[in-house]
Amino acid sequence: MARYVRVEEGVVVELIETGDYAIADLFAPQFLASIHPAPSGREVRMGMELQASPVPASATEASEPVAAPLATPPGDKLETMARAHVAEVVAQGAEARERQWRSDSLEASQWLAARHRDEQDLGRGTSLSAQQYLELLEYRQALREWPGCQGFPAVAARPQAPQWLPGNLPGQ
Repeated sequence: MARYVRVEEGVVVELIETGDYAIADLFAPQFLASIHPAPSGREVRMGMELQASPVPASATEASEPVAAPLATPPGDKLETMARAHVAEVVAQGAEARERQWRSDSLEASQWLAARHRDEQDLGRGTSLSAQQYLELLEYRQALREWPGCQGFPAVAARPQAPQWLPGNLPGQ
């Protein structure tokens, strides 16, 4: 049974056992560039730093490995990469939540703008004053522009709804 490791940026990220199959039969040639024979007689763990030669695309069996562990303690580089990834995911989550809040706020206030326009088209008196309608339009425009503004996605930086706006809007 042949054993391989997948290495990204010098760190073992996956252990692979191919059974009776050749590694080249299991993975695409582009993927083989990151797969290396596991060092024989050594324990290899996820997160361990490893310098190794990639498996040639024509490989049919594991040959003598060309791998040597580095002096850096196992896991240090992986931990740093993981922390950076977690921070990125958290930031993306906050942006997604605030974009959803913005969409919900636009949707929740759409009826007011539509009702005002309908009332004007019918030549009737409007439920909103001209000043309130202007404030509503400015608020809705601020919501649209908010993702491009400084302070996004902080909740404290959200556009402020007019005081008279019904309290049934999301996050109000």
